[in-house]
Amino acid sequence: WYSLYWIIPGTPPTFLQITGTVDGDIPDGSPYDLNNELIVNASVRGFDAVRDVTPIYATVWWQAGDVVYMVSSLNLTGDDTLSLANSLVALVPPGPPDGGDLPAIGESPAVSPALEVPETVFAGEEISVGVAGITTATLTADDGIFVDVASATYPKIGAYAVAWRSPSSTEDRWVSFYLIDPGSGEWLTTAATLVLGSAAQGPVATLECPGSTLAGELRYVTVSGSGTIVVSASDGSWPNQPPNTLFDPQADGGRSLNGALSNDRAATLLWRAPSNSSASNVRFSVTGPDGTVLAECAAEVGALVVTPASQPNLPPQSTQPQSVPHSNGETAGSSDGPGGNAPRESNVAPPVSTVKPTTRTVAQVAPRPSPTTSPSPIPPTSTPAPPTVPVATLRPGIQANDGTGGANPALLPTPTAGPTSTLAAPPPTATATMAAATGADGLVAMVIGPEGGELLNPSGAMLTIPAGALDEPATVRIKPVRDSRLPVDIAIDLVPGTGFDFSVATLGGDSVAKLRSDATLRLMLAPGQWQEGIELYRIENGRLNHVDGAVLNQDGISVELDHFSRFVAGIPTADEVADRNAMAWLVLGGGALLTLGVALWIIRRLARSRASIRWTRRSRSPLGSRS
Repeated sequence: WYSLYWIIPGTPPTFLQITGTVDGDIPDGSPYDLNNELIVNASVRGFDAVRDVTPIYATVWWQAGDVVYMVSSLNLTGDDTLSLANSLVALVPPGPPDGGDLPAIGESPAVSPALEVPETVFAGEEISVGVAGITTATLTADDGIFVDVASATYPKIGAYAVAWRSPSSTEDRWVSFYLIDPGSGEWLTTAATLVLGSAAQGPVATLECPGSTLAGELRYVTVSGSGTIVVSASDGSWPNQPPNTLFDPQADGGRSLNGALSNDRAATLLWRAPSNSSASNVRFSVTGPDGTVLAECAAEVGALVVTPASQPNLPPQSTQPQSVPHSNGETAGSSDGPGGNAPRESNVAPPVSTVKPTTRTVAQVAPRPSPTTSPSPIPPTSTPAPPTVPVATLRPGIQANDGTGGANPALLPTPTAGPTSTLAAPPPTATATMAAATGADGLVAMVIGPEGGELLNPSGAMLTIPAGALDEPATVRIKPVRDSRLPVDIAIDLVPGTGFDFSVATLGGDSVAKLRSDATLRLMLAPGQWQEGIELYRIENGRLNHVDGAVLNQDGISVELDHFSRFVAGIPTADEVADRNAMAWLVLGGGALLTLGVALWIIRRLARSRASIRWTRRSRSPLGSRS
């Protein structure tokens, strides 16, 4: 057996322990609370693992061969225990040659450079590449990217594992990896893996349609699955803007989008309903590269609304008095009736021509990132201008019928001048409109100003910031979090693919701790993810904290908040965590706090195995690298 232990002094201190025990065993119950049975709930480098996350430690056990390994930590930052366990590489020193001698005491046996890669991977899949037997080297691949550096070359790599994402390909292909000496350029070792193309995998997909909508409206369509696909609509269009351009960079505003999904992910796309004068039914479909229909759905589109404009109430006509005729009939008077000498034809009023009522088309308009600005008042003139006609506009910062499950935004009357009026130009928008920027790790970022706006991550998250929530323009970011980096709680079943980091920072890089008013955070749920009873959790200090006030509907789960961090959707299990307030605390000399349950666990392990655990305190941490 062996046991490695580190402590990093601080407030609070950080603890880390790694053990390996031949013929060891994994505890049946949580050392923190023996009433909680431990089950296989994680994976470490392909081996079944047990993960136990408590307020005083986060521990992972797994067995490889006849060796039981354990990684346990407290107050670990920058990574979690499961990710650290997956980054460990088992080093097996080579035995002596036949007839040779073991290395002398104090002499380290030579370990050859090695690369560890799986035999096959799917196109677009993310895997771990293990490196061993070197101090530092350069790791390169023929294709694909290493996630940490967003490149096919990983410089100054050590003896640890790194994440690599395979290239998107429809055909099977081999990808080679090379471990290179940075000084001499010599190849230290090579390895290869077979990337299975999407054509070999066979694409799969599900489709979620908006149901019913009105002519000209923008609505969301969600597609989930894997492989190379084509999303089409029988009518309407897919605007050439995010999130469509994130799915299909060649989007041209037509009726189809071409893209690829990996690892059963979901993409939320934006579709504009056709502006038809009659109601229609639009069919949506997802097809594979060979034209095979994978999924279909339909949406009902209402007719374009046309309403006649109301007739303006014109001011009354003023009539000038006329003179009374004299007896000689030379002058007209106030009465041109009987007794007057004016000709009858001169008393006839001018003919009134019939005016056909004008029509005005009122339809939903696309949302704008800046608030609607009312025109400046019309300067007074000697001739009264016709009255204004209210026109429907959208409330600033809110997108109409955006599929979030909320009510349609209220319509605000905006004064519109008559045909003879002149309007002053509106003031310039405070914040320039910028398209969302994307990163290789799924990060989506955009600058949003005091006027508010909305950021959508096509992986399934959205943040809507209302007007007035920000004092100045800020960078809003949404980044998906891999399931392996999420904490595990025995009382909560997390929904795969719903972990996201939300952040708001000034343009100078300072974090915005709190908004002036609540924003709407939303996690979208694909049909395969939706379950009754899903709730929202905030991840803080490696723990899942329930978020009150979240609303679950058929499209996802949303909540109004004024500060952000990491969030995930989950379902509470029937087994509730027992009350731990009565646990007695043992204060160790090194400043670590352990519960009575941990003390019992130590005694139990000493009784059940040959291993012994020695807790020590070091003045400096040897964790200089990810080894």
